[in-house]
Amino acid sequence: MTRKRGYPLWRPKDHDPRLPDIYKQDGVHIGDVRILDEFGGFDYLFNACHPADHPINEGRVLENFKLLQIDHTDTKESPQEFEPGSYVESKPSCISKTMISGPTPPGVPEEIGAGLSFSSSAPNGALLILPEGGKRTDHQQLSKFYEYAVECAQSWYAHVNEPMARGVHNGALYLVTGFDKARAWGSGIFR
Repeated sequence: MTRKRGYPLWRPKDHDPRLPDIYKQDGVHIGDVRILDEFGGFDYLFNACHPADHPINEGRVLENFKLLQIDHTDTKESPQEFEPGSYVESKPSCISKTMISGPTPPGVPEEIGAGLSFSSSAPNGALLILPEGGKRTDHQQLSKFYEYAVECAQSWYAHVNEPMARGVHNGALYLVTGFDKARAWGSGIFR
């Protein structure tokens, strides 16, 4: 968060068996309305950028659902935002990476080699390691998302706290405007 790279999740993969198949294929989408839970999970509610009858939303939208009209092609995609072996750290000037010597296991990128070791001169911090790299996708019509969230947020909270009875506190609902995705990752915190 301190690097303005989004919200770090301890449990980024949603394992809810009730998720639509189309959702399970790709995971997080632009326009998702989600709950950030106290365990670092990100529970999917519905997608504001697709109609109520779209397979990703079937049986999930609130009664007074309003579609967010956006240009779905107005995105900025960076498929190589993170190179193999890259990392995102909370305190960039304090972390150093060293490759562990030895043979590279089959299927492991050369940038990883036999492994990576990290050290820090800071007494505390956090680290996200992306051994195979990752991509970034952001929607460019942010003002439409902001206006939509201002208009709809109250009804979202009423929906999750009344009929759904989730007890979600203020600040726990998120409207996704962009995301970073990686096939493999590791995370750590030190104090």
